[in-house]
Amino acid sequence: MLAKKLGYILLYSLVLTVTSCTQPYQVSYEQREKHAEIAQAKKTDIVVGVVWPYTAQSSFINGVNLAVQEINNKDFDNDGIKGVLNRQLKTIVVDELGIKPGYFSRKQRNVDQQLARQIASTFTRNPEVVAVVGHAMPTEAIAASVTYQYHGILYFAPVATNLLLTQPGFKLVFRLIPPNQEQASQLAGYCALTKNYKNMVILHERTAYGEELADSFNETAAALGIKIIHRQSFFKNKEQVNFKSIIADFQGKTFDAIFLVSSEDQTSVEVIKTARKMLNNVSFDLVGTHFMNLPSIGQEAGGAADGLVVPTVFNSAFNLAGNFVKNYKMIYNGEEPDAWAAQGYDSIKLLAHGMQEAGSSVPMMVATTLRYMRTWIGVTGVHAFAENGEEKDRFNALEGAHIPYSFYTLAHRRTKQDLVH
Repeated sequence: MLAKKLGYILLYSLVLTVTSCTQPYQVSYEQREKHAEIAQAKKTDIVVGVVWPYTAQSSFINGVNLAVQEINNKDFDNDGIKGVLNRQLKTIVVDELGIKPGYFSRKQRNVDQQLARQIASTFTRNPEVVAVVGHAMPTEAIAASVTYQYHGILYFAPVATNLLLTQPGFKLVFRLIPPNQEQASQLAGYCALTKNYKNMVILHERTAYGEELADSFNETAAALGIKIIHRQSFFKNKEQVNFKSIIADFQGKTFDAIFLVSSEDQTSVEVIKTARKMLNNVSFDLVGTHFMNLPSIGQEAGGAADGLVVPTVFNSAFNLAGNFVKNYKMIYNGEEPDAWAAQGYDSIKLLAHGMQEAGSSVPMMVATTLRYMRTWIGVTGVHAFAENGEEKDRFNALEGAHIPYSFYTLAHRRTKQDLVH
């Protein structure tokens, strides 16, 4: 609850910061809208910003690039001119890792927010930018969303699950993944109904994301008959915490599984390895979150990560994902696309769809079209939006579409992925 209250304080302090800037944000907003109208008339490139720590995790950008290539080679209007609205998409990619070395081991939450605002500000100073996709961490996404909204830039958050992102009801901000409550609900259902767990422990990072997801899981699991016998938290940077002292609290307790909430791969690896080593006389399963669906965890944790179950919005067996998988493997030397690649791909494809349907690249016109469209089906499933930019009906859509999270079991060094639900 404290994290939630602090989150509200953070959000509205960010709003005050943006609205009190020396250069009125209305000027930036209006300039961008006029520039988009002129660019539409002149048929110049549509410029989209992409933010991701791609030197550490490249598949998201790979998915983005594949989508851009396909869009720029497609004749949408059958008039012999390629590209959405007869124009070419152009991306400006910012590497979060390159801007701030040690991206995955930052120690202060305000550093995350400052970095996000700095990146967002670079896009606001370019009137050609009509949309931005990305930001790999929830804190950055929330901080950046305020800047994008007030400067008239359409923003897609493909991985941020915190409820705070959409609660202000910004008209230019959209979430492209189910929120924490939905993830927690499905994870708890999997644990109770598929695995028949009776007793669990919760271990989560001490962030707004970690606490919100842990709270939601705790509530739903209890309603489904799972007893949470212990709950513990940790700082998300491994340099700041002694995991042994935390895991020691689980010794002597009997439980079926640990629900681990961690958004950083190195922290996840250290927690998993420590838990397996210190609790080696106990048989237990590991259940993680969508941020833990990373090859690096299976590779670096080795056998300790065997059996770790993580949710994913992407199922390569989904019938509409076939061409995406084939083209991705062809371009990237046989590499299998993961959930991050699919999210990057769908983000750009959905943006192009919104522009084509709106007949415009003006951000507010595209946003209005997306908000009131019935559904759009991508390789990650069916997308439709509520007034506040939240996904709706993600789990009650067309028959045959891949709607809910799937759950995958990680195997040693990721040599296989077994669909378990």
